[in-house]
Amino acid sequence: LITLFYLASSEVYGKLKGGVFQKKRLIVLVSSFGLPLVLFALYYTNWLGNSLVYFYNPFSESLFGGILVDYISLRTGFYLYPSVDVLNAHIFQLFFIGFGPILPFALLGYFKNRVLDVTTVFLLVGSFMPLVLPHSALPLWSRWMLMLTVPFTVYVANFLFPNETSALLAGKLRVPSFVRTRFLVVIFLLLVVLSSTYMVLPAESAFPYFYNFNTVRYLPPTMQYNTVPVSRSQDIVVALAWLAFNMPWDSCIIAHESLAGWTQLVFPFKQVYVYSSMDVYLQNALFWSQFFSKVYVLTMAPYDITIAQNGFHLAFQFGLVRIYVK
Repeated sequence: LITLFYLASSEVYGKLKGGVFQKKRLIVLVSSFGLPLVLFALYYTNWLGNSLVYFYNPFSESLFGGILVDYISLRTGFYLYPSVDVLNAHIFQLFFIGFGPILPFALLGYFKNRVLDVTTVFLLVGSFMPLVLPHSALPLWSRWMLMLTVPFTVYVANFLFPNETSALLAGKLRVPSFVRTRFLVVIFLLLVVLSSTYMVLPAESAFPYFYNFNTVRYLPPTMQYNTVPVSRSQDIVVALAWLAFNMPWDSCIIAHESLAGWTQLVFPFKQVYVYSSMDVYLQNALFWSQFFSKVYVLTMAPYDITIAQNGFHLAFQFGLVRIYVK
């Protein structure tokens, strides 16, 4: 969308500079970036969240209607950080786990291109803006960072196959072609090891490189793991069915962050609070849940230790999934 918006803007500038708009091209320009821009504006101002159709907007409390986010004081389960240091640790760890093996080759393969340059700059700003301005940064920093995969892949390929476009840094360092060929073999073997283990290994035996406690919420450790291991999916379905039949209308749900998406999907009109292993999450959820007649907690072992310590008793258990009530 960023690249498309930039190309459309460049086209508009060229037309304004060159003369009168052509009717057919104007329709293409408006349809290219006008509709997505309107939808994003409606989403970030929370208009859709207040309409008859429910759309979950985690940034309805953010600054300027969702354009900028205060990551430290924002009360959402997915992007709630107890301190700036924790936020910075998450950003750096996700970046180096996601791009560490290819980052040197991406730098060596960089070449000037108007579209790629602007796209990469936008994505880098969205990814690392919380480091500089944690109280007023662009939302969803992890999504911006994951989209860096596209330009970085292009730069790595340009370093390994330099026939068409010259790589600036590699050219200045005068890296010979036979060295690049050897790097190609190294990267190929590295990709075989990392990709095969990522695809095949179950969540319980994830490759150590991909498993990091802070980055699991942004990048699953294996392809057999979404927010929970695939083997535990049926347990969650049964637990949610039990909740649907047993919850009174004036109750709310506190869900562990790994189960929050499941819960919000099944109960779109129910108040769902999110907690995690960090105490600040749970205390925030407990504070708001006290205004309901009954509170149900959907969690998994071993994340239920703090729940039992806060006066909840076990009401249902299936596999590792547990439901507490108070």
